[in-house]
Amino acid sequence: MLSKDAKWLGAQGAATMVLHTWSQTLGLHPHLHCIVPGGGLDEKGNCHFPKKGRYNFLFPVVVMKKIFRGAFLKNLKKFIRDQLIMLPPEYSHPSSDKMKSLIKYLYEKEWVVYTKKPFAGVKHVIDYLGRYSHRVAITNHRIIDI
Repeated sequence: MLSKDAKWLGAQGAATMVLHTWSQTLGLHPHLHCIVPGGGLDEKGNCHFPKKGRYNFLFPVVVMKKIFRGAFLKNLKKFIRDQLIMLPPEYSHPSSDKMKSLIKYLYEKEWVVYTKKPFAGVKHVIDYLGRYSHRVAITNHRIIDI
């Protein structure tokens, strides 16, 4: 969304994302680990990059979190309406009081976008993805400890 806007990049962006639903202490903590290239391609395959020094990252964090929240919740409502997500009965209809209350809460909640400096090469990207994409919640080590 942001990448196609000429104000920000004017090109098609991309991302690789890994969904995690737990914290280090195994509590519910849904979050994404994402790798986003620092540029994009236009319809002719030409590379576009943001102006140097404009931001520390591809897009301003304040803008990213608002756009992501809006897109996520728009799609969540659509998936609920189309019954692509299974929810408890009291949440199963987008116009139910419980669902309206949940969506309102999620729109009002502060969403966090944490960005880090770009990787120092392909090996670092692979190491990062490996740490987050092939990890299980309860490792053999934790099971043995218990």
